[in-house]
Amino acid sequence: MAADDLDPRLGPSIDGLRHPPTFQHPPWTVGVVLVLGLVALLFGILVRPIWLLVGSPFILTLFVWLGVRFTQWRRRRRRPTP
Repeated sequence: MAADDLDPRLGPSIDGLRHPPTFQHPPWTVGVVLVLGLVALLFGILVRPIWLLVGSPFILTLFVWLGVRFTQWRRRRRRPTP
């Protein structure tokens, strides 16, 4: 067993090589970004439109996350159960 096999920071083996995870951020940071995206979207629509510009990175992340979740939901729904 190689020393790399014992390192918990390394991700799955790809082509026999171990690589670090793509995103090395704690999982709770995703939740923070999604909440900030929702807040920026609501403030931009209800209070001042400048928040749509200021919060655009967070809003785009929110839309991508929702799109991925929706796609996963549709694929699970279409898959026949054995």
